[in-house]
Amino acid sequence: YFPNDRIAEIRYDSDTFDKTYEVKFSNGTTIDFNLKGDWTDIECTRATVPSEIIPVKIRSDIEQRYPKQVIRGIERSQKGYEIELSNGHEVKYDSRMTPIR
Repeated sequence: YFPNDRIAEIRYDSDTFDKTYEVKFSNGTTIDFNLKGDWTDIECTRATVPSEIIPVKIRSDIEQRYPKQVIRGIERSQKGYEIELSNGHEVKYDSRMTPIR
């Protein structure tokens, strides 16, 4: 998803309950991975999260409810997803990708 971005740093975080790897790119994007290699958090400071990463149901909902915003971050867990928009607003979804009001 980030073929043209250079990796600036890779860090292993063993201090947290969920041990993770954090990859920082030269453009400011950071991606956290769990020990299985699955991404858990993506933050894009100067770009948008690639649309292919965002589940279609969530992407469609964001496009409909927030048409002028872009997705700057996405976090996923067993409980669901948390989306960060370019205006700083956060939108949460349960594990079935239904918005949490």
